[in-house]
Amino acid sequence: MPAPMIAAVFWIAVVAAVVAQGMILRSTTRVLRAVAPARPALEWSFAIAPALMLALVLVFAWRATERL
Repeated sequence: MPAPMIAAVFWIAVVAAVVAQGMILRSTTRVLRAVAPARPALEWSFAIAPALMLALVLVFAWRATERL
C-alpha cells in the first residue's frame, strides 16, 4: 500500500477512535451526574484508562508506519 494511503487510513482511524472515546467520556459524565456513585474516581479511572491505552497504541502504530 502506498505511504499516503497508509497515512490516510491511519488518520481516519485516529479520528474515529477519538470520537468514540469522546462519546464514552461524555456518557460517563452524564451517568456520574445522575447517579453519584460512592467512588467516582474509580469510575473515571475505568473511563480514562482505556483512552490512555488507546493513545499509546496509536503512537506505537504511527511509529511503525513511519518505518515503512
